Amino acid sequence: MRVGVSAHAADAAAAARDFLDRLHRGALTTDVVCGPHAAVNLLAAAAIWARLPIAERELREDVLKLKPVRSGG
Repeated sequence: MRVGVSAHAADAAAAARDFLDRLHRGALTTDVVCGPHAAVNLLAAAAIWARLPIAERELREDVLKLKPVRSGG
């Protein structure tokens, strides 16, 4: 199924609105927990690969994950 650019833009706008709403309400917590096992933080792995100064412990630290928001239907 092919999705038009306008659908991607609408999804991105909906995600941004949801993020800002949660931020303003002080409810910026993750929707997804990887327990009981820890997931590998790919953002930290990419930063280490790019030789950015980052602590290796961040490889196992969770990142904020928000469930998708439905825009429209």
